[in-house]
Amino acid sequence: MEFNLKINTDYTLKQMISSDPLVIERLHDLGIYEGISIKVINIISFNSVYVLQLHDSLVALNQAEMSCLKF
Repeated sequence: MEFNLKINTDYTLKQMISSDPLVIERLHDLGIYEGISIKVINIISFNSVYVLQLHDSLVALNQAEMSCLKF
């Protein structure tokens, strides 16, 4: 799955969509909310894991989790 996100670029999260409320809960637990500024730090593991910076924290999301995020 391709997300067309560039490394070292800031994005504002516009929406989170998932049919599984536990996925949204996990993203909230990681500090990811609509309106937050997210910077893509790196894309690793055969372009399947995205390393993101939220405020002063780094988180890694897999493609399934990234597919819930709309920028």
